Amino acid sequence: MKRKWHVILLIMFIIISGASFPIYNLTKHYTISLTGILLYLNIFCYIELGIYEKKILKSWGMKNAAITNLGVILLGMLCRYLLEFGEVSNTYNFTIPNIILHISVTFMISMLSYLLYKKTE
Repeated sequence: MKRKWHVILLIMFIIISGASFPIYNLTKHYTISLTGILLYLNIFCYIELGIYEKKILKSWGMKNAAITNLGVILLGMLCRYLLEFGEVSNTYNFTIPNIILHISVTFMISMLSYLLYKKTE
């Protein structure tokens, strides 16, 4: 039963990761309020991912947490790409700068959250 909930939570994080791509769009400009809301929600999501990994996956260690973080981020981006396949939004969302920015920032946020939560135990 416990393992089932871990899988459900990981799937939820993958879906949220796909919905939050890109963390900041460098090729299309949105209003300041929309950008602020999206940044806040994205940062909160990846902080929670790091805390979840530290709490639930206690025996995994930092290397496995990093692999899980990267896997969640990449699978979320793949789901987003497949969801919008053939749409024009893929042309301005999936640019090299957006992909690099999203992967690096979200990975750093979730790993920093993982490490900081580790110190509080």
